[in-house]
Amino acid sequence: MAAYLKLTGGYAATASGKVFVKGNEIDTPNHELQIARYKPKPAFRWNTGASMTYKFNPGLGLTFYTDYNQINSTIRYHFSDEIKESAELDQEFNNLIAKEKVNYITLGLRLTAYF
Repeated sequence: MAAYLKLTGGYAATASGKVFVKGNEIDTPNHELQIARYKPKPAFRWNTGASMTYKFNPGLGLTFYTDYNQINSTIRYHFSDEIKESAELDQEFNNLIAKEKVNYITLGLRLTAYF
């Protein structure tokens, strides 16, 4: 049996995306309307984790692992033309910048081969 701990940090560039509203009253084939797109700025990211490996034989083991990740990101939102057409919504929402702390935990099993 072997156990490991880790702590890492670095600079992460995250993916951009789109924001949709979904509802039966939206007149599109999939009942969705894209209202915005977003692009996070690169930010500092850190992660910590632990793993334990049980060796079945000298060449094969089973590893259980868990990781915790966190990134503090600044996200800029750009809203769709429908929102831009409304002076009130355009002023309130367009080019909105939000600071978001994104955390997630990963749990897993892996087969570990030793050469």
